[in-house]
Amino acid sequence: MTYSGTLTSKNSCLIPVFLDGKPMHSKYNPQGEAALFKDRTGCLVVAGLGGGFHLTEAVKTCSLVIACEKDEESLNFCLKLPSVRELCSKKNMLFATEKTLGSVLLSNYLPHMHGGIEFVFHRAWEDREKQSALTLKEIFSTAVRHISADYSVQSHFAKLWQRNIFINLRTFTKNPDIRNVFDTKKSVAVIAAGPSLDEDITYLRQNRNQYEIFATDTALSSLVAQGIIPDAVVSIDAQHLSTEHFKCLGSILQNEKKPVCFFDAASANESISMARKNACTTFLVHNGHPLLALASQKANIPQIQTGSGTVTIAACDIAQKLGFKDIKLFGADFAYSGGRPYARGTYLDKLYKNSSLRTDTLEEKFCALMFRTELYDTVREGLKNAKTSTVLEGYKASLELWQKEKNQPTGPFYRDLNFNFKDFCKEWKEGVEESIKENCTSLTPALCTLLPLTAFLKRISKDKLDFFSLVKLAYSYSLRYTE
Repeated sequence: MTYSGTLTSKNSCLIPVFLDGKPMHSKYNPQGEAALFKDRTGCLVVAGLGGGFHLTEAVKTCSLVIACEKDEESLNFCLKLPSVRELCSKKNMLFATEKTLGSVLLSNYLPHMHGGIEFVFHRAWEDREKQSALTLKEIFSTAVRHISADYSVQSHFAKLWQRNIFINLRTFTKNPDIRNVFDTKKSVAVIAAGPSLDEDITYLRQNRNQYEIFATDTALSSLVAQGIIPDAVVSIDAQHLSTEHFKCLGSILQNEKKPVCFFDAASANESISMARKNACTTFLVHNGHPLLALASQKANIPQIQTGSGTVTIAACDIAQKLGFKDIKLFGADFAYSGGRPYARGTYLDKLYKNSSLRTDTLEEKFCALMFRTELYDTVREGLKNAKTSTVLEGYKASLELWQKEKNQPTGPFYRDLNFNFKDFCKEWKEGVEESIKENCTSLTPALCTLLPLTAFLKRISKDKLDFFSLVKLAYSYSLRYTE
């Protein structure tokens, strides 16, 4: 608890008092503190709520204000003050503690809607809660890094996602019932395409019957080339290039069991079509894109976890949701070794060999791929001279986080629902148009479906468009796929 009680200022305002007996605000004119954050814009995160007098101007000009306290007890104390209750009525005012600041930021701050973001302290509060101030700032920095990375991905891939989703939903009616397809009493081997897979191939071939094998799309051609037909393949890539992974399906003999192919519904439609053309059962999932989250309410398209967008985590999560208890990883190195980024037999081998020249050799192409970002030494079991990068370490951390949380309860992976594309589009249009007409400041489900695409449009736009101009552009672009 940060506060011991209140006192009344000379102009009759209730002021919170710290445990040392000192007031947080001026005893003569606490309202004068509003000048501290006057004329601020964007999203303002303030450590120290107190009586909230310092926020009364900020809440008028900022798109979003988040006031933080050390703990729930301190926050609840502040929320009872008349000056703070007045702030509570503002739609752009939110409150948080050390425990909730991260989730509040991740759930509410949208760079393309709210603009820039800033973290500031109320000086008197910081002097009394130095450790909490440091903790809150670290939580803020971590959350903003995550939001920034996610926003960066959206600004590059959102147009492709939007296109793929509508195209995939157009022909979708329902997923097949695959509840009895896999033997969940077995262990499941999730196969990634790291260099260590070269060493594991012999073991997997000799012990094939012990496992249900779930291959990531990148590892599929490596397995098929070695005579190992996986039971399932998982792909979450929206790019057309991902179709290269599935060309090897044509080499599987007709009398051999074809793998079940799990695709994110934002995946390249060409990849899904290729899997179907080769008589593979296809099953659509989604990893939280708001357009698919809305569609999944009308369809059996279950949500999966992909961490930071990692197909290995997607494969693990699907296996866990299908009921597998024992998940073993192969080729999940998140590192380079032996001068190679991937195991032998991936699509890159063929792609780079076909374009190899004396002045631009296969080895140079792989080196260019690995040294896109700075590399540094790391230790990985079974790998010699392993190198990693910040991006690969992020993927590894995401997998470790998933492993810690995988036993949390999940919803049903299969629901017997029929999806009607025309009906969905009609409801979606009505929801978006209502939000645009009202210049809706709250994020309706329909409006959220356009947020990733607005990030893309903001990046490529030469004009400084406001949020709703971007939304209208995103809606106009999306309409071409709904007719």
